[in-house]
Amino acid sequence: MPSQAQIPASTTLPRLLENLLNLFQSHTRDDRVITPLLKTFDLLLSNELVGADVKYTYDAADQGKTSGDGDDDAAAAKQGPTTAPQALLSAVATEVRACKQIPKIMAGGKVVIASMQFSGDVRHRALGQALRLLGHRYPKVRKATSEWLYVRLLAFDDILPSDEAEADEILSILTETSWESPDSMMVRGARDSIFRLFGRDDIPVVIQRQNPANGGSRPKAADEMESYASLVKEVGF
Repeated sequence: MPSQAQIPASTTLPRLLENLLNLFQSHTRDDRVITPLLKTFDLLLSNELVGADVKYTYDAADQGKTSGDGDDDAAAAKQGPTTAPQALLSAVATEVRACKQIPKIMAGGKVVIASMQFSGDVRHRALGQALRLLGHRYPKVRKATSEWLYVRLLAFDDILPSDEAEADEILSILTETSWESPDSMMVRGARDSIFRLFGRDDIPVVIQRQNPANGGSRPKAADEMESYASLVKEVGF
């Protein structure tokens, strides 16, 4: 059996990524583990140490732990072998959904933005997750996401639409919108405009859900945007 020093780097790094990704399954929604794990992946992505073609296979014994939430991003890779970037985005979607810990959400947002360095399906999914964060319930998350996304789009201008006017409008919306505003309709409108400019049809919608207390319906924000109370709850962060 070869010693650790004899194992080539081409084998060591994929093994490290596999072990780190396995932690998302064994410690699902355990913030003490997941938040540092997300920061670790942000560091790896920033140094381009996550290969686009690195394979990853979910542990069959753990597959049920992160599914069942009905989200395509979180469940997309659960059918069998996938790649490390795809598995990572699925894990981030699971961890960020319904999370109220701003440091963890921010760490996940950085991973999503950094994942846009890849092409194809990974970039498409990462962009979609980033745009959803522009409509997050917490103003601090929306503002930070807009800044990170703006910088990423400048660095990788091939992410932007080929139409120069549409590309300029996206950048203008990101910089000119008051993302910390308590005006949820205004923020959603700006976010939805960016979705459309990118030619995407997966804009989050507000679902009407029956309220069993009075038999009526009340809106449920599918994109985690809430009322002004969300801004009040954030005071102190």
